[in-house]
Amino acid sequence: MYFLDLILISFLVTIALIILFSRDLLYCTMIFSAYSFFSVIIWQELGAPDLALIEAVVGVGITSIIFIVAIRKTERYEEEEIIPDERFNHLKRLYNESDKKEESRERIL
Repeated sequence: MYFLDLILISFLVTIALIILFSRDLLYCTMIFSAYSFFSVIIWQELGAPDLALIEAVVGVGITSIIFIVAIRKTERYEEEEIIPDERFNHLKRLYNESDKKEESRERIL
């Protein structure tokens, strides 16, 4: 039994890390359902069938449906974070290009 508990806990940690580093929200929702499913197994293994039943209904069922509906109404992929120092790089490039054009016009005149 102790070995089974370690395996289930390692699955939970692995699934949590997968969810943490994924950018596809629908994929995260499906993996979160697997997380809830393993939680159901752990609750049953610990001798709490009432918590296992609630986790199955709420975690696997209702929460997944709510997340999928919310994702359908928004965007599926999470946007990449913009590093503050790189936020205005494209504006700096445009400004430098316009300066170069002005300098070349002045040379011509």
